[in-house]
Amino acid sequence: MKLKYLLFFALLGLSISACQPSGNGSEQTEEENLAPVPLPEKQQSSGLVKPQQEKAERPAPPPPEPAAGQIQWMDLSQAMAAQKEAPKPIFIDVYTDWCGWCKVMDKKTFSQEKVASYMNENFYPVKFNAEKAGPVTMGGREYTLVPAGRKQVHSLAYALLDGNLGYPAYVVLDENLQRSGFFKGYKDAPSFMNEVKRLQ
Repeated sequence: MKLKYLLFFALLGLSISACQPSGNGSEQTEEENLAPVPLPEKQQSSGLVKPQQEKAERPAPPPPEPAAGQIQWMDLSQAMAAQKEAPKPIFIDVYTDWCGWCKVMDKKTFSQEKVASYMNENFYPVKFNAEKAGPVTMGGREYTLVPAGRKQVHSLAYALLDGNLGYPAYVVLDENLQRSGFFKGYKDAPSFMNEVKRLQ
């Protein structure tokens, strides 16, 4: 009987010692096992961890300023709208694609800084193609392209030049869209300035 008790207690002691930690610190406790594991720095800064910040709206860039020494050409509808806001005369350069002297005016006269500065300050400068421009409404009347032989001509160009179609031609309209006058042909810078000042 004593031998049985001795064997029983011996086996009980072995089972208790097997359930105890070994004391070398390699095991983690249950509480430590549930603690959050720090994420690497890249993951912490990603949108999966932090809510993504909304991008601030950037204002639209301002329109580019016209280059120095260049006339600020516009179409006739733009000029008429601008004239309502800030009245000043409208200068119209009436041209065609095939007109050689029109191209010389662009290259040698309108490109002069003195001419460009004066035109931008004192007029709304308009380029008007006498054979391709779209419909224009002025003074309650609509002007359009009409047949003229094998080509077309704009009825507004015909009206502004009194039917005397020759290019280049230059027309000045006052603040009430009434014609102040017109002149024609290639002009060097001094001659052009004299003519346009006369009609201003």
